[in-house]
Amino acid sequence: MSNKKDHKQDENDTKILEKVEDMEKTKKLKKCSEESIASIDDANSEETKEVEKIEDLPLEKEGTIIDEDTDTFNKVTKGSKETINDKSTSKKTNKKNVFTIILICIIFILFVALIFSLNKEQKKEKKDTDKVKDTTDIVLTEDDKKEMITSYGKALENVIAISYQKDQVLLKFEEANKLVKIKDDIICSIHEIYDDGKIYLSSCSVNGKMTKYSYGEKQEPKELFDSETMLKVYVNRMTNERSFTIPNNTENVDEYTVHCDGVYESPTLLGFSDYVFYYDSNYNVQMKNFKTDKKALEGMKYSSILPFINKNQYDTKYVAVSDGNKWGIYDLETTKAVIAPIYDHVVVNLNMGTAGPPISISTIKGTNIAVCKNGKYGVINYTNGKEIIPINNDTLQLSGNYLWATSNAENTIYDFSGNKYLTEGYDKIYGISAGTYVLVEQDENIKLIQMDGKVLYEYGKVKKLGPLNFALDYNGGALFQFYKENMQDPMCIEYSYDPDSNTGETKEIECGGLAKPILYLYPKEKTEVTVSFEHPEFLETTYPKFNNYWKVSADTNGDLLDKDNKYYYALYWDEKKVHSVDFSEGFYVEKDDAINFLEEKLSYIGLNDKEKNEFIMYWLPVLENNGKSLVYFELTEERESYNKLLINPKPDSMLRLVIHIKKVDSKTNIKKETLSKFKRSGFTVVEWGGTTY
Repeated sequence: MSNKKDHKQDENDTKILEKVEDMEKTKKLKKCSEESIASIDDANSEETKEVEKIEDLPLEKEGTIIDEDTDTFNKVTKGSKETINDKSTSKKTNKKNVFTIILICIIFILFVALIFSLNKEQKKEKKDTDKVKDTTDIVLTEDDKKEMITSYGKALENVIAISYQKDQVLLKFEEANKLVKIKDDIICSIHEIYDDGKIYLSSCSVNGKMTKYSYGEKQEPKELFDSETMLKVYVNRMTNERSFTIPNNTENVDEYTVHCDGVYESPTLLGFSDYVFYYDSNYNVQMKNFKTDKKALEGMKYSSILPFINKNQYDTKYVAVSDGNKWGIYDLETTKAVIAPIYDHVVVNLNMGTAGPPISISTIKGTNIAVCKNGKYGVINYTNGKEIIPINNDTLQLSGNYLWATSNAENTIYDFSGNKYLTEGYDKIYGISAGTYVLVEQDENIKLIQMDGKVLYEYGKVKKLGPLNFALDYNGGALFQFYKENMQDPMCIEYSYDPDSNTGETKEIECGGLAKPILYLYPKEKTEVTVSFEHPEFLETTYPKFNNYWKVSADTNGDLLDKDNKYYYALYWDEKKVHSVDFSEGFYVEKDDAINFLEEKLSYIGLNDKEKNEFIMYWLPVLENNGKSLVYFELTEERESYNKLLINPKPDSMLRLVIHIKKVDSKTNIKKETLSKFKRSGFTVVEWGGTTY
């Protein structure tokens, strides 16, 4: 019994020693952790002691301390079994508590580190999001999108209203869009501007994302040919705005009725005056006061009346009037003649030749206009009849800031004030191109000079030259084409000049027979563009040189730079005649109608002013020289079917236009071709060219 007791006592002693050892291990673990765990109390260490003091250990009595020396051990071993068991349980609990605290602290540290890491990542994501916030609508609500489209529409209407008040001309959508300053990228592929200055927007995207929202109301186009031949004019009493379309809000709006005495076309308001003018059934222009419904210059008999327009603004005081045979100039306010009817005709637009008239007269500069009298041309001031350039020239053409006058006696270059240029030192002046290059004969040699007389290139001895066919800008240089003998000769002599290489070329060529496809690129921002063809083998002459493709840097205004920073305003090529038409439909055009025809059709199709000017300057001579022609317009889909353009990045909108011209001997009936309208949006590409038969 005693031995069992002793053995049991030894076991208890051993357990106590193990517990003390565990306590020592715990104290060492605490010491290792105390620097990183703030929740555990600091312990003062003494290196000379074998066992360190443990605080806060739960005991039987408050204040009892387990010492680290032998006496403490003896006190513990002499206690009762229950006390030892209690102490043992307390120590186990203490051990678990310490480890639990350590574990909690470690988990806490890891949790804090995780939170810190997530916070850092969120800040990075927010920073990245902020960078693209202006170009994406990820954070935009539906209300945001609707408000943005609405603000955009109101901003467009505002700039349109301001421009109309200033110039009495409604802006085109592209022009208005350039004046609107918006932070986000908003594109509406459907857009309409109405006569009342209101705008309709649909199929819109914000920062590249399509939206369901539109702006404004779709207005049905007003039919201008009505059974009663009456024209309605609406005037806002508050803003003085005038329109042929009923405004959405008719408050403070007066309505006037004009009786047009038959069918009418193309009604136009004469600025902020009380006059409206339009074509009658015979395509003569008539003008009436829409408030009184009385004819302009009442009491005077005339067949047609034309207003003057300078820089898109109508002159509301003076008009040109035809008595059916001759033209004169009248004061609209006093109804008195400034110049009695003595002119064969008033030149409608000198930029486009000398035929006319359409619905208004464009001035050369200020109040100077070109007129024709007894078959000769000159320039007058229409407010007083003073001659600026004598009316004794066979032809009169505009080139840059100069006028090119030709006659049997001499060819002369004038400025807009009537001053002569290059009058001495030259045997003959053959022509001027782009207001910069002049082709002259000097000492029996053909030379290209500048307006100051500087020689740019010498072509050599004079070859026999017939009349000048045309002179025009050619990729920044010059191109002059002359008939070999007379205007009936199918072959021409051509002089060209390239300013980049400072070289020229002389060659014999079919008159007006160049296909001359020319390509304009208009990206939304400066972009590297590559252009090629499905059938590059069809190409002949190219400029710049085509080597499997063109690669250029295109700016928003159409300016092009190649890899060497050489400038081009367009891409040019000649193409083999691989596509012909049978003229089963198209248009019959006579020489005197050629200008009006080209201006009307090209505007309807969708060329801008620059593109129209260059197209007409090239193809007008062909139509005028033919006398009578059949014309067919080949448009995008048909042209793409036999030699597709390959452009990267892909354009958002593209127009390809080729004019086919066939000379005929007499008036020919032909089924009218139905033309489609081209709308520009985003990255726009425009091509035009032509061919003859």
